[in-house]
Amino acid sequence: MAVNLTAFIANKANAIFANKIERAAQVEMQVMSRRVGRDFITEAQKYPPENEGNRPPTPYWQRGVGMIRGSGVVNPSSQQLGDNWQLRGIKTPFGGTVSVLNPVTYAPFVHDDIKQARFHGARGWKTMSQIAEAIDVKTANVGPGAYNVTDAPRYLQASLEKIRLFIQNQLNK
Repeated sequence: MAVNLTAFIANKANAIFANKIERAAQVEMQVMSRRVGRDFITEAQKYPPENEGNRPPTPYWQRGVGMIRGSGVVNPSSQQLGDNWQLRGIKTPFGGTVSVLNPVTYAPFVHDDIKQARFHGARGWKTMSQIAEAIDVKTANVGPGAYNVTDAPRYLQASLEKIRLFIQNQLNK
């Protein structure tokens, strides 16, 4: 009975080169995820112009204060929607994920594609999909108040270019 045995000896320099590229790509994908998240927050923080709902007569909503009632009582108070956007990142073997959150209780009625109150949409408040579209990203609703980015071509292209330049620089050393 014959036994065939094949030995492969890896070129150590090639393995080191491949590891450098892999690490650089992972870091760049993390950076890309954060960039998408930061841009999303920046867009979400843009308030539409004030309108009749922000001026007397009572009741009216005063930004940064809350609902002003006839007696001058504020109820409910503003939870500062624009100031409460948060970005949380998680490292993964594939470059990381980012979550964009806003704990303000009325955020879904202002921004959610499904729950947005009609008067908010009529007054210029963007839904999650509209915010994503404004930064050239596509999203899909994956559950109540939950969205995933499904396409980010401009961000991906910029990251691929950075990775390409890194590889080129490594080859030119």
